[in-house]
Amino acid sequence: MWVFINGISEECTARELTKMVNRLVMPGWSFFTEKVNAVDITRSKVLRLKFNKAQDWEIHGLVFIDPSESAHEMIGRLNAASRLGRRLHAHPYIHREASRDRRRLVLDKAHRYPGDRRRQDRRRISLASQVVDAMN
Repeated sequence: MWVFINGISEECTARELTKMVNRLVMPGWSFFTEKVNAVDITRSKVLRLKFNKAQDWEIHGLVFIDPSESAHEMIGRLNAASRLGRRLHAHPYIHREASRDRRRLVLDKAHRYPGDRRRQDRRRISLASQVVDAMN
């Protein structure tokens, strides 16, 4: 499961991000070399996102945690952690494709289905993203 982490510093690399998550898995006071719940971090990325209205770059981390069953426990640990005095915020990353949009009928000028009270499109169209550092 991919986990999206907000609150990392601009100098953070993918390797440092992986080490930080590994430290949360392995308690510092333990003499055992086994990882708690056998969590494996296979991939990590550092992303820069910019919203065109704000013109500011935001730094985010993306970490793949395997097995997915233990990812929710790791999200709880990441939300309780801080790095360089900044609080981390983590949540599952969900990829949504535009072709599977239920509101596609609205975009095609057809009638809306009953019960849809949301705005017509909440997606951020003016979003720019860059992968700063990746580790596979």
